[in-house]
Amino acid sequence: DLSRYDVVYAFLSPAPMPALWAKAQREMRPGSLFVSLAFPVPGGAAHRVLPVADAQRHTLYVWRM
Repeated sequence: DLSRYDVVYAFLSPAPMPALWAKAQREMRPGSLFVSLAFPVPGGAAHRVLPVADAQRHTLYVWRM
């Protein structure tokens, strides 16, 4: 249950991201943050894209729910 978290951080392969994104959209509260390292969610434009270290492998994607 993701509803009790203010921030959810994901560092996964691209394969499970669509299912995790769907779960986050269902369960996370308005104003909470979903953050992914290196992989954006398919079809969802991030609110912020923050390069960290080398921009290809270490980019934070941030969505405000």
